[in-house]
Amino acid sequence: MRLAIEIDGSIHDEPDQKIYDVERDNLLMEEGLKVIRIRNESVLLHFDDVQDLIIKVIKKENWKSSSFSIRSNFIPDVLPLP
Repeated sequence: MRLAIEIDGSIHDEPDQKIYDVERDNLLMEEGLKVIRIRNESVLLHFDDVQDLIIKVIKKENWKSSSFSIRSNFIPDVLPLP
């Protein structure tokens, strides 16, 4: 299992940084990693939800056979899954 968890601050809202992040995510996925991007604020304010998201991704049945990238801004009751 290879999982990259990126904790993103406000710099990732900048247009150039968004382009870089997509390119980097694609590169990581080409290398066989799954990518989750989570906002700093989500980790600080909704840690339990972030932890639940990571656990759900790891337990996902087709985890080994699929490439994906998740970007989460965290609405506490919504856990985006691939």
